[in-house]
Amino acid sequence: NSSTGKITGTPTVSGIFSITLKANTSYGLFDFKILKMNILKITSNLEVFGKIGQTFLYRITGDGDPSSFEASNLPENFYLFGDIILGNPFFSNQYIIPIIIKKENKEHTANLNLKVSPFITNG
Repeated sequence: NSSTGKITGTPTVSGIFSITLKANTSYGLFDFKILKMNILKITSNLEVFGKIGQTFLYRITGDGDPSSFEASNLPENFYLFGDIILGNPFFSNQYIIPIIIKKENKEHTANLNLKVSPFITNG
């Protein structure tokens, strides 16, 4: 915004972007800077399936080189190890698991939808 000097908006894609900023005065060009923005975005599949009695493993991935990972509302017997959610489902259910990736002062949040079905054997 040329009136306020604020750069605002919501990123629609992830990645690293360079923006050239220039400040002009009535005396001409005052200064310019190149600003690099690193946009975080979770890229791992957000709808996954598991079966009772079978080990479930899910890796949280993201653009923007995330340095930390969080998950909450994990089902019983599920754990977060770095960027891995690992567990052995006990119950057939649908779980909504909020996941967060972070880097420096940036973060991106999404909901992982885990659907656990009964393990069925033939015979």
